[in-house]
Amino acid sequence: MDTGVIAAMGYCFGGSTVQQLAYTGASLVGIVSFHGSLIPPKKEVVTLVKAKILMCHGAIDPLTNDDQLHAYLSAMKKSVLDWQMIFYSGAKHAFTNPDSDKRASDIVAYNEAADRRSCLT
Repeated sequence: MDTGVIAAMGYCFGGSTVQQLAYTGASLVGIVSFHGSLIPPKKEVVTLVKAKILMCHGAIDPLTNDDQLHAYLSAMKKSVLDWQMIFYSGAKHAFTNPDSDKRASDIVAYNEAADRRSCLT
């Protein structure tokens, strides 16, 4: 195993966790967060981050309000980090989980097109 080429990915809470891991300066080449909370990096940790960051996010995720989205995007734009954020139209929280439709909730919903597209990125 090439220990110099390690990436981390996570879904929901795991997506938030891989962001936090990257902010510690962990030796990662990249992280991918699928419908994780948007955690803006603090200014003092930006220089520690080695990982490229990919955020895969539902465009209508009700767990992310406009203020949170603005704060995240603002922090990332001001940073020197190598990052991308992809929004999937019509996708709510947990859009990659086929079982999310089994829950009686307006917050989560499986979105086959978004799930498929997020696997291709």
